[in-house]
Amino acid sequence: MTNIEYHYYWLHLYVQNGVGVMARINVILRKFGVNIQSIDVSVAEGTSAFSNIVFDLESTRDEHGIGIVMRKLERLIPVVKVEWKKVADKAKKTSRSAAKEFEF
Repeated sequence: MTNIEYHYYWLHLYVQNGVGVMARINVILRKFGVNIQSIDVSVAEGTSAFSNIVFDLESTRDEHGIGIVMRKLERLIPVVKVEWKKVADKAKKTSRSAAKEFEF
């Protein structure tokens, strides 16, 4: 059995509303193996042209690795602002055969 250290991050994006914005964001997160734990989307105050998107993320990447992901997100045209911070670390036990751990 091996231990994999997962890092948890909070991400806030201020984006222009438009078709495919979430898809573009999700493609980048998927490419870097970042798991989305939760998403909260709200229209920005004062205008419906922009939205605030808040993610709780899980990744095996450390702060340097997740910083690369954030720079990729900053380059997306609909993304206006990116804020993120590390929330916690947690080790998860994994095995080659997860079925061995469960009794049916």
